[in-house]
Amino acid sequence: MRVTGPLIYQINDGSRRLIGIVKDRKESSLAGWFENFGAERCAAIAIVCSDMWKPYLTVIKRMLPAALNILDRFHIVKKLNEAVDETRRQETKRLHTQGCDAVLSQSRYCFLKRPENLTM
Repeated sequence: MRVTGPLIYQINDGSRRLIGIVKDRKESSLAGWFENFGAERCAAIAIVCSDMWKPYLTVIKRMLPAALNILDRFHIVKKLNEAVDETRRQETKRLHTQGCDAVLSQSRYCFLKRPENLTM
């Protein structure tokens, strides 16, 4: 069986264990997993960490209404980097049309690199 859906872990009080594998990446499959898990156990879940895929967010909101949903760091950083890069591109284009020097051209990695890794 090839798993393409989410893996569900319990991570608390020094415990870290896999408690569920959802076969595919469908809203109905994830909802079904939580239904099988049981309403009482779902109500005890305080914090969830997920990616930003809309069906996951929908199921978590519906099945775990008391839980705080934290978005995973990878996707937050990815979206932030995309926003910074898009803004840099727009500003480069705007400055170019105004006849200004291309100060932001070739500057993508200046924004994305860690400051300690930048070279002069």
